[in-house]
Amino acid sequence: MLFVRFVQTRGGRHRLSISTEERLGSLIAGAGTMWAIYVATVDYAGLWRFHILPPGPVEVCALGILAWVHAKWRALDESRLKRCFSLRSERISERAMSLPQNSSLL
Repeated sequence: MLFVRFVQTRGGRHRLSISTEERLGSLIAGAGTMWAIYVATVDYAGLWRFHILPPGPVEVCALGILAWVHAKWRALDESRLKRCFSLRSERISERAMSLPQNSSLL
């Protein structure tokens, strides 16, 4: 919820563009992955015992993936809206063209 509050303003518009949110999510996920690798390789013997990673790096990676998926969802939603409105305007113009022109009513 905190990330959604950061990204979205009161009017429902987003503060970050879709591409910026994608990049930010990718960077956060990458940083979480690098942190997880660092934590796992500090105690290299613990890898053979399948020692569970401490909380932190995995959650950061998941947060980055969540932000990236949210940006992809926004892009998909935006393209659907554009397509829907363009189809609607085409249908309206087709209907207007198919109506008989009756100048006596004007």
